[in-house]
Amino acid sequence: MLIDLSVSNRIACSTLNRPDALNAINQTLLDDLEAALHATASDTEVDVVIVTGTGRAFCAGSDIKELEGVSPAEAGRMIRREAEICRLFEEIPQPTIAAIEGYALGGGAALTLYQNIRVASETALFGFPEVKLGWNPAFGMARLSRLVGEGPAAFLMMSGHTISADEALRIGLVDRVVPPPSLMETAREMAERIARNPSVGVQAIKKIMQGETLLSPYEADDTELCAFVECIDKEDAQKRIRAFAARRLKGKNGKDR
Repeated sequence: MLIDLSVSNRIACSTLNRPDALNAINQTLLDDLEAALHATASDTEVDVVIVTGTGRAFCAGSDIKELEGVSPAEAGRMIRREAEICRLFEEIPQPTIAAIEGYALGGGAALTLYQNIRVASETALFGFPEVKLGWNPAFGMARLSRLVGEGPAAFLMMSGHTISADEALRIGLVDRVVPPPSLMETAREMAERIARNPSVGVQAIKKIMQGETLLSPYEADDTELCAFVECIDKEDAQKRIRAFAARRLKGKNGKDR
């Protein structure tokens, strides 16, 4: 298996395990990743998903060797499938966190764009070198532009330049940078903080945030309100409201004394 899937304390970790090829994405890895994501999506014991890589790279991108000798149509089919598997990270109900060590290039950098949160090691390197091979990034371009802005996105994709983790943080490509030994610990701490909350609310937030990129502000407000009403109707939310009110009442009575 080229994906190691483990579950602990309601957190799943999908680890790309092809270190000899810097975790480059081939068809076998895609098969294993698809299976892991489907298993995770249907697991009610999983609240958060972390994706990371083994060895010196998060993911060095698509395995270019697989494109040798294939027709443009077949190459398109292969890369389309890669994009579809990346989109599964958006489609599963659980929020996702990328823990990025070493190289995140091309399709590997694009893979991080489909995660809700990105945490990078200080040694991580990011780039979209496809232009150096004569083509554009085959997927993720719009997501990159939304995340970092059109100017920084255009420079990254048109130059093929590789940037450091600190530069990625500065432009908003990642959300946090930590020393290498702290990477997985930090990702798990963030996942645990999310997992402490009722999953219905967390999953509603993920769904809303994805949909809002296609909505006007007014439509987004309506979507958020409808989801809020649905969430607050759940017994778990009602219990937390009652507990909150009880704490406030207790504090007020104690002060009055």
